[in-house]
Amino acid sequence: MPVRDTPVTFALDESDRMRVAVSEDGLAECPRCDRRLLVGPAAVGSGGFVREWWCPECARCAMLCD
Repeated sequence: MPVRDTPVTFALDESDRMRVAVSEDGLAECPRCDRRLLVGPAAVGSGGFVREWWCPECARCAMLCD
């Protein structure tokens, strides 16, 4: 399993698909590994609340607004 010291971000189209999945049912799967993404605590961002979503398999991540 990769270490999350320096996560790599998802591509823009992958993040967009994740954003749609999260808005529909609050869950998302990794567009590369098909594993359920883990989600971090909410932080206040410029557009509202932001959460880090990451894959435990490939260690890629995305910051998505709630």
